[in-house]
Amino acid sequence: MELSKQFIQNISEHGWFSTPKVAVLAVSTGVDSMTLLDLFLKAKIPGLKLVVAYVDHKLRPESAKESEFIHQFCQEHDLELRTKIWKNQFHPQSGIEEAARNFRYEFFAEVMKDVSADYLVTAHHANDLAETVIMKIIRGGWLESAIGIPAERLFAGGKLIRPLLGMTKADIRDYATQIGLKWFEDQSNYTDENLRNRIRHEIIPKLQEENSAAVEHIASFSHQLTELLAVSDEFVEQQLAGMSVHSDEEHILDIDNHDRLSYPLLKLILKRWLSDGIPAVGISNDSVDQIIALINNQERPQGEVVLADNVIVKKRYSKLILQSLPENPKFHSQKSSGFMVTLDRWYQINESQRFGVFKELPNQVTGKVSEIRLRKSDLPLYCRNTESGDRFELENGGHQKVSRLLINQKLPVESRAMVQVVTTSTNRILAILGLRVVKTNRDGGSNIYYLIEN
Repeated sequence: MELSKQFIQNISEHGWFSTPKVAVLAVSTGVDSMTLLDLFLKAKIPGLKLVVAYVDHKLRPESAKESEFIHQFCQEHDLELRTKIWKNQFHPQSGIEEAARNFRYEFFAEVMKDVSADYLVTAHHANDLAETVIMKIIRGGWLESAIGIPAERLFAGGKLIRPLLGMTKADIRDYATQIGLKWFEDQSNYTDENLRNRIRHEIIPKLQEENSAAVEHIASFSHQLTELLAVSDEFVEQQLAGMSVHSDEEHILDIDNHDRLSYPLLKLILKRWLSDGIPAVGISNDSVDQIIALINNQERPQGEVVLADNVIVKKRYSKLILQSLPENPKFHSQKSSGFMVTLDRWYQINESQRFGVFKELPNQVTGKVSEIRLRKSDLPLYCRNTESGDRFELENGGHQKVSRLLINQKLPVESRAMVQVVTTSTNRILAILGLRVVKTNRDGGSNIYYLIEN
């Protein structure tokens, strides 16, 4: 199918622009995003306002020419353009790709709020999806992680959508070449320094030697898997509804009639029950298998399985009870899940400690006061328990895992799961309460707020 027709069909099937909308297009001046921009211009979708968002990362000498090009292109096509420069002094010494991505998406979120956009549109395509699926399979985990890249997800008060996800890189490049579209090549994409590039340059070509439609087939499997998991989730939820009791005080699963369930179904029910009870904690396959072994052990009417991150499942005859391990009072949290932090308001951490984020320094304040610099796009802030893989930025531009900080602070194992962090709207960690406030040297457009702990 002709690329432009496929593009219109994808949009129609998802119902993305059935009513007047505002869409922010993430454009890098590469072939993918320039094709995306061209397809939108030619589609002339009624009532759709386009805003182009471009970041000059200052990572390559060519970025000056690319910036000049996108300015000229948008001017010629009467497009609103929002740009941002990632100044060299803010480049970290390590983890440059992750830091660049965070900077880019923070900017996109900022633009979305400024123009009241409904959508952020990115140019991810079928090859990106196939590479991600292969990466997920290599790294292991639960089946749902093998979906790869969803066609849409929530982002910054709207949705992030990917209308090119069903198209291959080759189709996109052929289209751009045929119409004489101008774009810039990022030479860093041709190195093999990271896993994605090695998959792109070595594994995908090998798969296509076996079957030229390998990328399309992987994308199709991803789509089928998404549909299958949606059906599975609905069925598991129905099964779980009659078995689970959940409140602020307890999270219990009735296992009295577990014999009627097949092993795979019981496993899915347990995984969902655990995820509902401790959403911030990763659940491993082995942990669920241990719990099923405990359930089926008739010689042990009572027993326990300790999960990662200091959470325990107790078997008490016909019940499973999910509980946190004994807590360190200093770091005890009265909130078991994340919550939005309203400015100029105190939040109680435990009986003797509280925190708040204030626009102005309160009179006669006591305790630890830390200045933090925030942009509008950083708000609202959130407070939540730590999650596996959480990292925070160091003053030298590098990053450190929160788990490493907790070890360095000699925090008892049983207390680490109760530590809470304050994050921006895009999940960037600002503070590990009671332990560390991240230095926020932001460039222009940020304001000073006060994080107070006492």
